[in-house]
Amino acid sequence: DKQLKVLQDDFAKLGSFWLLKSPFTIDLQPLVVYLGPTVTFYFTWMRQYFTSLALPALLGVVCYHPDLTKIGCIDVAGLFQLPWLHILAIGLCFWCTVVTKVWKREGWLQALKWDVAEAEAE
Repeated sequence: DKQLKVLQDDFAKLGSFWLLKSPFTIDLQPLVVYLGPTVTFYFTWMRQYFTSLALPALLGVVCYHPDLTKIGCIDVAGLFQLPWLHILAIGLCFWCTVVTKVWKREGWLQALKWDVAEAEAE
C-alpha cells in the first residue's frame, strides 16, 4: 500500500510538471533526474524540432489555402503550378539548413550539460 502511494505521488508530481504548461517553456532539468539524460536529450531534440516546424507549417497553409478554396476539388497537377511554390521550396531549403545548424549547436550544449556526448552523435 505504501509503494502504491509513492507511485501515485510520483505520477501526481509528473502530471503537475507537464499539465497546463507550454511544451516550449518547460525546464527539462527535472526530467534528467526522473528519466535520465539520454531520454531527456531526446525530448530536447523533439521540442526544438516541433518548434522549428511551426514556421514552415504556417507558410504552407498560407500558400495553399487560397488556391484550395478556389479549386473546390483538389487538382494535384494544378497545385504544382502555383507561382509562389518555387519560392516556398527554396525557402524551405534554407530553413532546413538553418534548423540543422541550430540543432548542432543546441545539441552539443545539451550533450555537454548532461554528459551524453555519445547520444548527440547518433
